[in-house]
Amino acid sequence: MARKAAALSFVILGLMVMLAGCGGDAVEKTGSVLTVNGRGFYESELEAMEQVTVTATHPRSGETAEYMGVSLLALLDDADFVGDTITVVAADGYETEIVVAEIPDTALVVIEKGDYSVLGYTPEPDKPASVVVGVEEDTFRLIMPDMGSSAWVKDVFEIR
Repeated sequence: MARKAAALSFVILGLMVMLAGCGGDAVEKTGSVLTVNGRGFYESELEAMEQVTVTATHPRSGETAEYMGVSLLALLDDADFVGDTITVVAADGYETEIVVAEIPDTALVVIEKGDYSVLGYTPEPDKPASVVVGVEEDTFRLIMPDMGSSAWVKDVFEIR
């Protein structure tokens, strides 16, 4: 009887160890969503991916800045993208096609954090004040070093 109890305890312990390792790397899915090749990537998933830092100059403004984000090529690979061109779609309807072979290794998808702003304030005597706060969602932006300004898309919501 003691042997059966010990064996059962050993099996249960083994199962607990195995199950403890399952799903340990799962990321809670929160924030804005970027759709790539039909797959939705939550902001939290992008933040959990390897982050790359690139210094780049915008072709139109001439401003040089340091950007940190996810490699566009790695993201396309994660989304199992196969094709010669991608179409990048912005929230305002802007679309541009980019030849995959021309995408530089330094191209990034960057998360631009939204702002909170006070839109209105209504003080009333003997009552708590009413405050209206505007919340701007986080958005995604392509940083495309050595490419024309049409590839530097802001407010991206889909890459197909």
